[in-house]
Order: sequence, then C-alpha cells, then structure tokens
Amino acid sequence: MDAKGERPTRRVVIGLEPAMLDAAALAAAARLAQSAGAELAALFVEDINLLRLASLPFAQEIGAASAVRRRMAAADIERALKVQAAQLKRALADAAQRLELQWRFEVARGQGLRVLLEWTGVSDIVVLAGGAGRPSWQPALEGLLRGALSFERAVPGRVAVALAAGPEAMRVLSVAYVLAQASDAELVLLVSGEKARAGEIAERAKAWLRERGAAARVAPMPDHDPTRIAELIMHERAHALFWPGTDSESRSVEIAALASVISCPLIVVK
Repeated sequence: MDAKGERPTRRVVIGLEPAMLDAAALAAAARLAQSAGAELAALFVEDINLLRLASLPFAQEIGAASAVRRRMAAADIERALKVQAAQLKRALADAAQRLELQWRFEVARGQGLRVLLEWTGVSDIVVLAGGAGRPSWQPALEGLLRGALSFERAVPGRVAVALAAGPEAMRVLSVAYVLAQASDAELVLLVSGEKARAGEIAERAKAWLRERGAAARVAPMPDHDPTRIAELIMHERAHALFWPGTDSESRSVEIAALASVISCPLIVVK
C-alpha cells in the first residue's frame, strides 16, 4: 500500500434531499465517519428544478389536507426549504453530539448529485442511497435522519469493494476495510480487468489485508455496466458498495447511473 492509499479520510459526505437519502445510507455514513475519525459533512441541496417550476405562471400544487388546487409560489417553496434545512441541521447536531462526531452542515442550490460531487474534494467519501433499494415512500427527512443515526438498524453483513488497475484501488480498499472492521462485516473484492491483471490486483489486495490479519473473498466483475453490477451486488447480498470516484464528468455520469440501479448504499471514495 502506497502513501496515497493510506491518506486519512477528511470528510464523509451525505446529501440531504429525498432523492439522495435513505436510512441505510445515513447509518453507513455515520458509522464510517465515527470509525475513520472523520468529519460528517451534510449538504442540503435546494432543488433548482423545483424552484424553476414554482416560478412558472401555470404551476399549481394540491394541498395535502384540503386537496384544493392552489398557485405554487416560488417564495413559499423557498421558505419551506429554509424551514426543512433548519430542522435537519438541528437533528444532525443532536445526533453528532450523541455520537461524538465532528460535523458540518451547509446549503447549496442546484441539481442534487451534481452539486454534491462538485462540493467534495480529495480524501472525501460520498455516501449515496441506492435507488433500487429505496422505498417509494419515506418519512420526513428529519425523522429519517434521527432514526438512522440511532444505529438501531442492523449493520452491514457484507461489504463489496470495486477494484481495478490504478492507485485509487488501494485507497478504496483501505476505506472499505475500516467499515468492515467496525461492522464485523465480510469483505468481497469485485475485481475487473483482463484475467492476469485482475489476478495481480486481487493478490495485492489480499496481501494488504493479510498484513492486518484480515481476509476477503474475490468475485470477478466483468465490466462496468450498471445493470450487471446491480445483479452482481444482489447475488453477493452486499449491504454496501465502495466505488472509486474522481472529478471527471464521465465518472460522475457513471456514479449517477450506478446509484440509480443498485439496492444498497453506494460509497464513493475520492
């Protein structure tokens, strides 16, 4: 393991909006931050598309209690977002104090995942909810956050790690190892690439783990097709998938596609 692979995690980042959040992702983020001694950083994203919709002259909404149609006003949406952000900040502060976590809460406006990835940097870890595993209805985000950070949910029983050629592979493994150790979870190495090269990657990873008294099982990952990866994750019954992340546009598209189809939290390691 080179020095780059060993660099400490700076922040574990979560996005606070319904499309990027579920209890499993929140719990994984908090446990990882606690285990790595990292800051838990939350970004509340004000959906720019919702605000644009509210500014249109024909935009309407239906009252939850009255079922009456009414004009959707951008000012009302902005006020509601500010109230929700304040509630989430208080809930995060309470949970972080109880778990003895360093934390940060910020607000940005834009398109969910794109803003979140742009907000992160080197040595950050981004925890995303898997789209296929998320229920169609979720409780209010404040209640979801409080419940998930109570650690009442079962911890992951199996952690999958995507490994490929390049120095980032060992960085991803080192972070996954932290969560696996904290959760007493089994590690599964998903190795891609030509057979001989994939074998080298797997052996290097297993040697690194042996130095720490740990082991892992190896499973081949034929390619980076999101649907096939989702099928592999289901077959392996993994409760979290660690994935290498960079600031490239193509990698961001890949991450978005993968997060939408897998059934467990996607943990992007920068």
